[in-house]
Amino acid sequence: MNEIWLVDGYNALWREPNWRQEAEQSLDRAREHLIVRLQGAALRRRMRCVLVFDGQGRSTTAVEQGPVEVHFSPSGQSADAYIKRYIDLFPSPACLVVVSDDREIRRYARLSGAQVRSIRDLALLCARTDPLEPEKPPPPAGEELEEWRRLFGIS
Repeated sequence: MNEIWLVDGYNALWREPNWRQEAEQSLDRAREHLIVRLQGAALRRRMRCVLVFDGQGRSTTAVEQGPVEVHFSPSGQSADAYIKRYIDLFPSPACLVVVSDDREIRRYARLSGAQVRSIRDLALLCARTDPLEPEKPPPPAGEELEEWRRLFGIS
């Protein structure tokens, strides 16, 4: 079975400084951007992601967005409780990577045999594949390169 990353969604948005700034401006947009970032990371690593948010009255139907499955916990159940239940029901915990900075979630995941990663680990993984970041322009080539070399006196 391939690796599946189980991500504590709001924990990620509020713990990672750049994502927190975005969430403070628009939580809906920050959620969407997190999904896009996870899609890039998941495609690059050939893994699946399960992203869990507190439902707060939202539909609890999981929505698949490419390699990312988005879940909202049912009304009256926290995302933490939903994550713990997901871990309990997962057939092969050693293939599960739980991503959260919540101490209780991390402890529960470890005791269940799952791997644990921090929100910072997730942010670094996403930064390598972030489609929301502008790409660097390609280095000069051909005539443009020759012009720069001439201007700076480089042979």
